[in-house]
Amino acid sequence: MFVAGFGQGVAMPRLFNLVLAEVPAHRGGVAAGVVNSMLQIGAAVSIAAIGSLFFAALGTGVGPAAYAHAFGVAMIAVVVALAGAALLARS
Repeated sequence: MFVAGFGQGVAMPRLFNLVLAEVPAHRGGVAAGVVNSMLQIGAAVSIAAIGSLFFAALGTGVGPAAYAHAFGVAMIAVVVALAGAALLARS
């Protein structure tokens, strides 16, 4: 949790600076609102997708082994998504 919070604390100001750099000052409030809305929608969709993947991998399994497998599948998807985002950020 610390690493995720630290990463967001480092990334969010840079994201807002990058997105709002080309926006005229009189439109800054609207642009910031759109960025915040997109962040919220993206978070909701991501949580739904990872949760769906977790439960699809879990299937009818019960017990610690089934949950460990489903959690592993979900975490692999998160790592792949983070790697893709890192590659997009570099370009």
